[in-house]
Amino acid sequence: MVIKTVSPIKRGFHPLPPLAYLRAGDHGPPVLLLHGWAAFKELWWGTLLALAPHFR
Repeated sequence: MVIKTVSPIKRGFHPLPPLAYLRAGDHGPPVLLLHGWAAFKELWWGTLLALAPHFR
């Protein structure tokens, strides 16, 4: 089993339009994960950790 180290997950906020987001990974193509209105961004935490070694 190969384990790659991942940069920490970073939180961000864009004021207009108001948008809170999480960032992980330092290289590779970007991936955008969206959730529904009643959910929360931390729902993607495990997925971010799994994708971060290969995407940003």
